[in-house]
Amino acid sequence: MKTFEFEKFRKNWINRLEKMFWEKFQKKDENISMSYMFDFCSLNSDVRSDEFGQLFLCYIYEKRKESENNILLKNIFLELFHENNNEKYLAFYKSQNNNNFREIMMALFLLGNEIEDIDLKNYLLQGNVKNHFQNFQKTGLNSDELLEKYIDGIITEFQMISLRTKNAIFENEILSKNSEKFWNLSSLKQIN
Repeated sequence: MKTFEFEKFRKNWINRLEKMFWEKFQKKDENISMSYMFDFCSLNSDVRSDEFGQLFLCYIYEKRKESENNILLKNIFLELFHENNNEKYLAFYKSQNNNNFREIMMALFLLGNEIEDIDLKNYLLQGNVKNHFQNFQKTGLNSDELLEKYIDGIITEFQMISLRTKNAIFENEILSKNSEKFWNLSSLKQIN
């Protein structure tokens, strides 16, 4: 019965910690968000997690009409990411650290909260959570500082990928002109 209750406690906290992670992350991720409009498609970026708690920078692609420029854009992504997932997700970039962010959040939770029940604490310190917890203890930083550093590290990593992607798109003369044409706001400027 105890193991069932421990697992229930763990799941509840994983859900809460995951929510907290995304709230904090989304307050800081403006440097990696990408939203481009072309007459043949729209292109957005989003950071998502998979079932294993690994983070991905996803390039979400919505095709509006058939165009040779679609192929041009896909070729840029194939060159950058060596993989074309499907029509909707043009590419994924998996975070290099390969960490399960849910395990990191649990380690940070345990660092910031004293769990008096030793059996429960040992139950929560399973697998990589224990390794993260011990590494965090060595830093001497508190859980809030460590979470800030962790999120900043992810953003720095994804920011470089986002910038490289943006540059590759806009170094292409055809795509660059297409985007300028789509975003022509001269009519708005005349009103002001």
